[in-house]
Amino acid sequence: FAAFEGATYYGEGNLSRAEEKSKEAVALSPGLAGGYNTLGLISASRAAVDSALALFRRAVEIDSTYPHACRNLGEAYLAKGEIVAAIPLLRKETLLQPSSADGWEELGRAYDMAGDTLQAMASYVEAARRGSATAERILHARGVQ
Repeated sequence: FAAFEGATYYGEGNLSRAEEKSKEAVALSPGLAGGYNTLGLISASRAAVDSALALFRRAVEIDSTYPHACRNLGEAYLAKGEIVAAIPLLRKETLLQPSSADGWEELGRAYDMAGDTLQAMASYVEAARRGSATAERILHARGVQ
């Protein structure tokens, strides 16, 4: 329950309470990924990318089928410019949660950063199909209707 509370506080923008509850979750249930994932989000919001990477890695080690942890770890790798490490995690997130427009959009961004225009466009198309206005703007700017 503490992990849920931590995530809820994080979503509300109450980082101090989110951190408190997430640390409690990790202490009480170190084998659950949620607390580590929320602590990673808090670290990332504080621009502590290395700490965020370690926490997201731990969350994925615990539960490699947790889509948010896969995506967050992929995004942390992107923030460090580690595109090759990011793409498989972002791809996995789209497989675990195929309806996520944000996941497809982030995968498109990663492919763009890697210079793979074809995969980027395919990812943006998937994001647009799922309602991403950003992906629609990107596709429109590139001449795709």
